[in-house]
Amino acid sequence: MTPKEKAKELTARYLGYTPTDFNDIEIGFSIYKAKKNALICVDEILTGSRLFYIQDYDYWKEVKKEIEKL
Repeated sequence: MTPKEKAKELTARYLGYTPTDFNDIEIGFSIYKAKKNALICVDEILTGSRLFYIQDYDYWKEVKKEIEKL
């Protein structure tokens, strides 16, 4: 899964929609809250766990960037 796809999936999960619904809905303020929650999740992965491979760290940094772009 690409970082962009993962970013959409995580954010959509906090919205309560599937990633395919993500582009089709009017979300207003809910997207702000969903993005904040998804970013907290990614920050926990980056800071709270041991990522043994630099590729994993780079992947999650890219996911974070993609969430911020949504």
